[in-house]
Amino acid sequence: MNDKVIDPDNVMRLNVYIVRDEYPELFDELKKFNKGIKRIQRLKTIANERLILAGRMLLLKDSTGADTATSGKKASGNENALASAIDAFGPMLK
Repeated sequence: MNDKVIDPDNVMRLNVYIVRDEYPELFDELKKFNKGIKRIQRLKTIANERLILAGRMLLLKDSTGADTATSGKKASGNENALASAIDAFGPMLK
């Protein structure tokens, strides 16, 4: 068994209710996995990727201006990933 002591301040439990009409791409992606740990892991991965992508775009925008952030997004080769992430999770936090 796992003998680690978990600090309750560093743990978060979520009960997520996702409606296909609101988040069709996210819903379809998560529906690929059966209930359970694989679906949860995929949701965590998507959220983490979104945060990483948002941080990169924020760094580009802050360091070089808005025009270069657009060209940096095109240079990354995956413009649709950012648009999909924003659609799924909402706008970036400031």
